[in-house]
Amino acid sequence: MTQTLPEQQGLDPGWGDQALELLAQIRLSLSGAEDRARKDEYEKQRLLQSVYRVEIPPQGGNATAAGVIALGSSELTGPRTGKVWDVRRVTVTGTGSASTEVVSLYRAAGNSSSYAVGANLLTTFSGLNPAPYSPGKGGCMLRHGEMLFLYGTGLTGSETIQFNADAIEMSAGYEGAYLL
Repeated sequence: MTQTLPEQQGLDPGWGDQALELLAQIRLSLSGAEDRARKDEYEKQRLLQSVYRVEIPPQGGNATAAGVIALGSSELTGPRTGKVWDVRRVTVTGTGSASTEVVSLYRAAGNSSSYAVGANLLTTFSGLNPAPYSPGKGGCMLRHGEMLFLYGTGLTGSETIQFNADAIEMSAGYEGAYLL
């Protein structure tokens, strides 16, 4: 069988090289798109594995003789190193019916009532059945070193004040992606 040259078939002899180059560029482009899609899927899976619900265990106690209570623990009511919490609900029980009995929820940096100052105030609870605090997504973010801190005044010593909460925990590197 004899081979015919491209000129004999009516084709431009340079077309073969151009076609091969074009095909190589298409393959390279498709390969890059596949790599990006694989990387995006991998990051999505890592994000999904790094975001999960945590239950903040109940904290409770009785007011002092002066009618004061301070509840909170950096180990129980705040995230560990490298983690961030999005607090979704805080419930307080045990407040009496007197309007002077108020407990306030703070975002504190430390484990002392000295951090219970107005600038850190999240909400207050009073009355027999105070409504839960539900700030919504991103409304109460806690980073390592911060915690939920409950501070009450005007309480009677016979009352047991308790609070518990739910949060979404994530690796600190995914906070931005979570909030999108």
